[in-house]
Amino acid sequence: MAQRNAHLEGEFAAKLAAMYDDLNRNPELMRADLAFRVSSSLRTAQEQRRQMRGGYSQVPNANVSMHRYGLATDAVLVRRSTGRPLTEQEIERGPMSQQAQRAIKIYRETAKRHGLYLLSENTDPLHVQALSVDEQARVYHNPQYPLFGGPGTPRRRRGNGPQAAG
Repeated sequence: MAQRNAHLEGEFAAKLAAMYDDLNRNPELMRADLAFRVSSSLRTAQEQRRQMRGGYSQVPNANVSMHRYGLATDAVLVRRSTGRPLTEQEIERGPMSQQAQRAIKIYRETAKRHGLYLLSENTDPLHVQALSVDEQARVYHNPQYPLFGGPGTPRRRRGNGPQAAG
């Protein structure tokens, strides 16, 4: 199990580095004086979920079993020139809110392009999360199966984790 986690961690770190490389060279973000910075250490998505229970009640169905099988990290949006993180008010209503919202959209698109998955589209924009999952859990990202409930969501049989979805 530890060997499997090490493999997953290496894969996730490589994809994350490539994603941030793309983001740092994005001309639209450069013109807007915006950048993303990793704000938390790499942790298992299960640890992420435990942390979310404290302050992320708006994340729908945060206990989806898939979260036990991945790795997650957070990012914050910062002013490129000063390195200062934007506040939630600045992102939502400040003079830079249009550029900030566009930057978050670029972050999400870039994460998906690099094979990283967003933990939720509904998280606080200051904590945009990317999630890497192993092959067993990838079924939960299949467009046929909406991740957070609704028609088509795979029903779990008792006890077997993501294998039950297949």
